[in-house]
Amino acid sequence: MLISVLTMVLLASDVPKATPECLAAAQRAVDVWEDVSKGTSREGSMADAIQKLGKQRNLERVAAALFENQKMCVFYAKETSDILLRMLAIKQIPDHPEHGVTQRKVPFDPQDMKALVMQPPSGNGLQTLATPETLKELSVANLTLSNCNYPGLTIVDSVLVSGTGYAVATAMGLDKQQYQDRFMRPALHEMAKEDACWRHARLTRAIAQKVKDLGARIISDTRKTKSNSIMLSP
Repeated sequence: MLISVLTMVLLASDVPKATPECLAAAQRAVDVWEDVSKGTSREGSMADAIQKLGKQRNLERVAAALFENQKMCVFYAKETSDILLRMLAIKQIPDHPEHGVTQRKVPFDPQDMKALVMQPPSGNGLQTLATPETLKELSVANLTLSNCNYPGLTIVDSVLVSGTGYAVATAMGLDKQQYQDRFMRPALHEMAKEDACWRHARLTRAIAQKVKDLGARIISDTRKTKSNSIMLSP
């Protein structure tokens, strides 16, 4: 309910003057919306409303639409976390990379992981990925795919990202222990943060697509039940 009407404030009828607390809560909601809508189909929607109505009138309409009573206004103005406000806003933006993201309650089946044999990018594709910054991103994406549900990304993406990460580490001359200490351990610290799944959603989607664009692919799938449709190269 909190953010769901933000893009419909122009349709609201005249409303009574909002209290300072409700205006503060509305301003918080507007700030969050403007931030999370960047790069999505909803970017600029609030700016358009402010341009048409003026800042004060827009805030009053948002306040009336979003907050049912004074207690709610105080809660959303001062007590609720930025993380919660972000998540509520993102729920209303279907093309946001964090839309529909949840923490994974059940891990991927280890036997299914083993049944998927991947081939990492080779040649120039592997060299493109062989930088400390990219290996850091691969390590974070590896763990987020294991611990988070990202709509549209599957166990196949997890295997491709994980396998590519190991291949890149090897190409950079790192042994298994060095890879774990320098890259996977810091990634584990990132995953300990409350909003890790959501904060790294854009990165994870980008890395999963990048490794496939550079040539990472599944070359054998011996799972008993294939829940994901994939193309195997001859």
